[in-house]
Amino acid sequence: ELLCYGVGQSPLAPRGLFTDAGPLVSWLQQRDGGLRYLLSPLALESHSGGSVRDWKWRLYGLSNDPYRLRAAGNFGEPLVPRSCYDFMDLLYRQPSAAAAARLLPGAGITRLLTRDPVPATALLRPEGGVLWRVYRAAGPAALAWLLDERAGESLSPGLPTGPLPAGAEPLAVSWPRDDRFELSGTKAGWAFVAEPSYPGWKAVLQTHGGWRPVESFPAWGAFQKVRVPEEPWRVRFVYDPSSWHAGLAATTAGLAAFGLYWYNFALRRERA
Repeated sequence: ELLCYGVGQSPLAPRGLFTDAGPLVSWLQQRDGGLRYLLSPLALESHSGGSVRDWKWRLYGLSNDPYRLRAAGNFGEPLVPRSCYDFMDLLYRQPSAAAAARLLPGAGITRLLTRDPVPATALLRPEGGVLWRVYRAAGPAALAWLLDERAGESLSPGLPTGPLPAGAEPLAVSWPRDDRFELSGTKAGWAFVAEPSYPGWKAVLQTHGGWRPVESFPAWGAFQKVRVPEEPWRVRFVYDPSSWHAGLAATTAGLAAFGLYWYNFALRRERA
């Protein structure tokens, strides 16, 4: 009886669902440069009842993650820390696309994908349509910025109320591995890094004097900033949580105790 009721009730995915990325993924991969895109909150109302393939092609939910595309609407995580959620909510609560566009470059967001055309604004440049209407943020966008002493000191630890201060200079960010990234420069001030400040990330600074740990401070709610000196410098962020070391130590101790137990057990059996 249940089988009869269930026939046709579960949607079936086409055979190529997991191998066909779709036009939007290919388009973004050629242009995003490792930066983020933002899917409009109105997008969820766009195609009610669309096919499974269409749902995946339009990058709903976490369907961007397998393609290593960085979405500002999930930061690549199904369960995000409260500070990241608050920043995403701030973007979604903006009264217009133009208001949201003020914040996009500072957070490393290059493109806004919308359901409908947005009113003309100098902050967004139309780039045509690829499943969605695509708008590019005017001006440079980056995942890290150099701010002078005054601007860096005043950068809000809470959610921003406007764009980054005038005069902020974009910094290149490299990811040699998934658990670390680096940025470098030569000027003094503050390096603002638009990467979520998860527990476990640690920052070290390299100067002529070698490497030394540095403290990172909250900025724009979800992100972080570090002070940098007036000389060539490099800042490396490494994911090295203390919980991993504690787990490794506990596992090593458990294995050692287990091995010692069986060694003593074998000795007792030989003597018996």
